[in-house]
Amino acid sequence: MVTIQFTLMAAKLLFNDITISDVQKKIDLAKTAAPEEQSKLFAEAQSDLESLINEDKLKSGPDFRTAAALFEVPNRYFEGVRVRYELNLTALKLEDATARQSLPAVWDELVISLGRNLRFGFSNDSKIDYPGLYRVIPAPKGVTQFWRKPEESIQRAKSSKDSKEIEAIMAADQKVREQDWSKLKPKDFDLIAKGDAQRLAQVKRLVGSGNLITAADYFNAALVCQHGGEFNDYALAHELSVISMILGAKSGSWLAAASYDRMLLNMGHRQRFGTQYYMVGGKTILSPIDETLMNETQRLTVGRRKLSDIRAKGLGG
Repeated sequence: MVTIQFTLMAAKLLFNDITISDVQKKIDLAKTAAPEEQSKLFAEAQSDLESLINEDKLKSGPDFRTAAALFEVPNRYFEGVRVRYELNLTALKLEDATARQSLPAVWDELVISLGRNLRFGFSNDSKIDYPGLYRVIPAPKGVTQFWRKPEESIQRAKSSKDSKEIEAIMAADQKVREQDWSKLKPKDFDLIAKGDAQRLAQVKRLVGSGNLITAADYFNAALVCQHGGEFNDYALAHELSVISMILGAKSGSWLAAASYDRMLLNMGHRQRFGTQYYMVGGKTILSPIDETLMNETQRLTVGRRKLSDIRAKGLGG
């Protein structure tokens, strides 16, 4: 019986008709197969799953969420964990409820793979002193309070007004960026840097005290953090923008992609969604992008742009 089922799935793959359900079935078969067949079946299931991602065959929230759960990551190496997180993030944007439940744990896996401590650690026993990266250095209150009670946070946001204080900080941050930067002098950049640092400190204080409620609050705070200068700023910007996306911020998913890309570039990795550019001699250049196991549905769903449009804006890549 196992042989017949496996043959049928192999035929589906040959005709490019395999589905995420077929991958799940193959993994289930592997769990009950003879020891000499298990490793082969697991490897083939992983290969089938990678084909589904590369060929852009996943479309629904449940498809992406299931793919994230099935994607095998030996030793939690970064390149694999990022794929799992990106699949989960896409499922979340497609409003898969289970993806929302699993996102904090998958994000924790990603930051550990980047050599950083857990941000949430909700599954940890608080009485145990975990060693190394498994020791929780928690995200600020404004982030953790949402993820501990997301349903309550969503309902609260619907009946609350946007923070005028956070909005004013964001407006000041954006006004600085409306200048013609090609005409600025070194002393002007020094002043901008000082202003950015002050605004970032203000926002971090508000996030730390939990004074964020609405989609606009989280989005505005994320935008200011996006103009920080180190990993923790970009990671926080990503966490805030993901929450803004869940709460319905119009550009929340784009900012989630942009902060994610900026965080990776800051760590010396290539970007994934293709949101980041830089200027050389008046020309816009696309920052290095890694397309491995990332498809157009993911770029359009989260980053809101196709790769062809991304490349058309900037040279290289």
